[in-house]
Amino acid sequence: MPTNYANIEAEVIQMLLSGFSDRLDENRCVAGDIDRAFNALKGEQPDVVTDAVIVDFAGGTNRPRQTIGNINWAWVISGIYMIRYHKGIEDVLRSTVSRIPQLLQENPRLNGTTPLAYITEIGDPIIGKLNDVSFYFIPFFIEALDQSIRGV
Repeated sequence: MPTNYANIEAEVIQMLLSGFSDRLDENRCVAGDIDRAFNALKGEQPDVVTDAVIVDFAGGTNRPRQTIGNINWAWVISGIYMIRYHKGIEDVLRSTVSRIPQLLQENPRLNGTTPLAYITEIGDPIIGKLNDVSFYFIPFFIEALDQSIRGV
């Protein structure tokens, strides 16, 4: 599979769906379609623990130092992992924050779409509301090297 942003993003979605298969489905783990994820969350019962993830393009960056095989270009993918507030949320938040980078450690090449993908940042969980229901939002950023763009 050739490297490009769309393929890398699709593999990130698959990684999250697989890694959180007990908490996510294809309607609640989406690329760029915020309305689809929000509508899926809105349709759930308020007492059901519900998660969703939105990933989106956050630019590209030229790495200042040489990386693997003279590959300097990295695509940046931003994500927000949303978890509905419930009793015992602290344990779920901790396990989610730990699991996201662990998924990339287990599959750093994203099934061959990139020489290397890695977490550059996971932000502090932020509480907010969606349709008057409390959620925690966990922002994260992934960089993935693009092997088709060399020595930019």
